[in-house]
Amino acid sequence: MGLTMQRDANTGIILDGMYYRIDKINFNDVLFQVVMTGYASQQAFQDQNLPISQPRAYTWEYEKNDLLNISIFEYSYNMIKEHPDFKGASDVFENDADIEEHTDEVFNEYDEIINDDFRQEPTE
Repeated sequence: MGLTMQRDANTGIILDGMYYRIDKINFNDVLFQVVMTGYASQQAFQDQNLPISQPRAYTWEYEKNDLLNISIFEYSYNMIKEHPDFKGASDVFENDADIEEHTDEVFNEYDEIINDDFRQEPTE
């Protein structure tokens, strides 16, 4: 599943068919977080092009009961559509088997970048 909008949530740049996906989900007892990444279009994502919008984390408080009788992905997309950055976004349903491989590749690239940033010594 993904979302389409007519603008980049990070910059506000107008782009017809901007396509967003959840690349990562984190949660603990009280906080739920998703990392959204934007592509020029759904086709651009499927063609394994790099995202044009930097991954951005969105965090909110939740209760464990919120996850009863709903998948984590469905909950995540429902909640992110409530965020002001994604108001008016439209759902995009897709073939998960085709998308899963590319999502893993993108996640691994970002994970390496993020981990490298954390490993660097602080500068003054």
